[in-house]
Amino acid sequence: MQVKGVAINSSIKFIKKFYKEYYDVFLNYLADDVREVYSGKINIKGWYELNKFFVDPMLVFSKVANIYDKIEFAKELGRYAADDALKGIYKIYVLIASPYFLMLTSSRLIKVYYKSPNARILKIGNKYVRWEISNFPDMSVFLENRILAFSQRAIEMTNRKNVTYKIEQSITKGADSTIVFFSWD
Repeated sequence: MQVKGVAINSSIKFIKKFYKEYYDVFLNYLADDVREVYSGKINIKGWYELNKFFVDPMLVFSKVANIYDKIEFAKELGRYAADDALKGIYKIYVLIASPYFLMLTSSRLIKVYYKSPNARILKIGNKYVRWEISNFPDMSVFLENRILAFSQRAIEMTNRKNVTYKIEQSITKGADSTIVFFSWD
């Protein structure tokens, strides 16, 4: 499975903004080809091996920076990535979009960052959406929470308050798909 360089670049920007004192040490722990990407030689439109260039380096970074709660770290990365990605012209789109419309377009949005997954709305209700991600064989708990926190932040950007999500079933626990219940006030 592959991830687009723009997602890796967002993680690099996050590290440099919030943990810059660990950045150079972190680079020393990476394989040469991965270090090259994280040192700034990244093609943001290119595709990279998901685990080798994205998930594993973030887990290495969490150890270097003594971040013990990997799930919360994944969520911070996801929220930051949403803020980073959905600015400028996209911010206007998000501000005028409803959470429902935003999640309906999720099948296209997720493919901007990851090669091959599917996403779809299962149910829309008053102040909630049930969303499914499938065809994501390399899904990990870390990555799942990064993706869901990105989606949570995107819904917040539509001016919804108290946005939460609950994972009802997960690829990481042997299910064929991840089903998530998003709700808001």
